[in-house]
Amino acid sequence: MRRYFPIVLLILLFFLPYNSLAGSKTKSQVLTYLTSLKLQPNKKVLSGQHTGWLNDGNNGHDMYGNDLFGDIFTKSGGYTPAIMGADIDYFNGNGPYDLSRLINHWNNGGLIELSWIAANPTNNQWTWPLNPPSVNLPDVYTPGNMIYNNFHAHMDIVAGALQTLQANGVVVLFRPLLEMNGGNDQYPSWNWWGGKDTFQFKTLWQYVHNYFTNVKGLNNIIWVYSVQNYWRKELDYYPGSNFVDVVGYDYYPLGWDGNYDRFPYVEEYDTLRFLGKPIALTELGQCPADADWNSCINKDTRYIINDIKSNMPDVVYWMNWDDQWELGLNNYLPQLFADPWVVNRSDNPSGITPGQNKVPSSPTGLSIH
Repeated sequence: MRRYFPIVLLILLFFLPYNSLAGSKTKSQVLTYLTSLKLQPNKKVLSGQHTGWLNDGNNGHDMYGNDLFGDIFTKSGGYTPAIMGADIDYFNGNGPYDLSRLINHWNNGGLIELSWIAANPTNNQWTWPLNPPSVNLPDVYTPGNMIYNNFHAHMDIVAGALQTLQANGVVVLFRPLLEMNGGNDQYPSWNWWGGKDTFQFKTLWQYVHNYFTNVKGLNNIIWVYSVQNYWRKELDYYPGSNFVDVVGYDYYPLGWDGNYDRFPYVEEYDTLRFLGKPIALTELGQCPADADWNSCINKDTRYIINDIKSNMPDVVYWMNWDDQWELGLNNYLPQLFADPWVVNRSDNPSGITPGQNKVPSSPTGLSIH
């Protein structure tokens, strides 16, 4: 038997997931790390940048075709955000998921956040806004109807991508069914699950959580509950502490010109932090969410970390949205990323040892059809 041991070892090395040998963090370890950040004197807020749709042919690039993380690296003088974010739905079926960017970012020390902006299950379409046609939420989680079947198929597609990431050792900050907390006359809810009966939404969230966790066996998901900043009702839709790991809100201030003592919408911070979970700015833009392109660019990004320090010191990460809100279009990036509070990818939040020999991951494939 001894003479076969080297061959068996090589086979095992090939098929074992990356993190089993590379020493990267498990879900529990990442969550413990996030929980500990607010207690640290420095290196306590993870930087992040959203990069668009995973299955869009231009994924990872801005509307001009420029590489989002490449722009940030160049303009900041060599820094890379700690968290790489993306949208995980099939965007009207436009091609398979390309997960290689996410896996490479994790394997270089970064963390991953995936937002699930689910297509409307009444017609399987992703059009803006997502509200029409209206969806009766119990139909989504009750078997025996077309809406249930469509949504179930959507879950299987997303779960397949998450399973591939799990096989490659990647822990995911997973932000499903976001901005559910209603709407108002100025900013109506734009998603089919938003502003609905709170009990029904909680049931939907718990159904998704159970399916991914217990049916699909996904143990690499950190569940992120994410509300919109100007709708309030932050706790009305909260599905319970057993179903949420991180809480946050999408933060688009009315203007960051440095003249605020207390910025708009930090009341959400005051409410959410008492849930006892790590708290995040799950989307961030240095201008209103409905602002045009030219009004958003060339902002002073130092206000991001200064606002967190002054008004939201327990925040553990922020995620700049893409398009006109992306970091690479704004100024003072070297100062932002060099701030003692800011965690970047080089700080190795995933636990990968820089320069460590990489072991091939399980051959599950990087594209999900």
